[in-house]
Amino acid sequence: MAALLVVLGSTMARAKKILSAVQHGATLYQNEEVVVVFALIEGEVPDLEVIGRTIGEEEGGLDIRLYHPLESDPQIRIPLASTDQHILVFNGMTPDEGMEEEFNAWYADEHIAMLQQVPGWRSSIRFKLLHALGDPQTGGVTKYLALHEWATRDAFSTKEFQAATNTPWRTRVVIGGVHQKERLVLEFQGEAKLM
Repeated sequence: MAALLVVLGSTMARAKKILSAVQHGATLYQNEEVVVVFALIEGEVPDLEVIGRTIGEEEGGLDIRLYHPLESDPQIRIPLASTDQHILVFNGMTPDEGMEEEFNAWYADEHIAMLQQVPGWRSSIRFKLLHALGDPQTGGVTKYLALHEWATRDAFSTKEFQAATNTPWRTRVVIGGVHQKERLVLEFQGEAKLM
């Protein structure tokens, strides 16, 4: 089973250490505040404590997570759809106790289907947290992660996007049934291979 290693808060200088630690290629994204490194791991799940020590987690400011995909698609890759310039929305959520089934049904049955209708949407994939080494400053790690790839930020101002993010079901589930959220809008920086 493939797993997704996510390292948030890293600098570009640490990206080389991350590649060395996981022995895989990685994809880099960033915004004004954070660099995010994604590495797909095939086979044995790595020990996050070892990775943390290798990339300098003791220096602080790193949030290291391991997720597994909710879909059984063996062709998982990051970036999701293309290697040209694009935007990736990193959307993490933890549903309230008793809301998890409805949360997952809303995401699968309504939300992604509506996002697919938005001009500029390229792809979406969802993950569930396996393990995390978080920076205590972040206040915890969300249980579910959705990655949505977009051609540009222009999609966020369309009527289709507004419709996809403003439904009665979404309001009930997200506003009334999610106690932890995180959202990052990231720009693609490129793919890096282990040298």
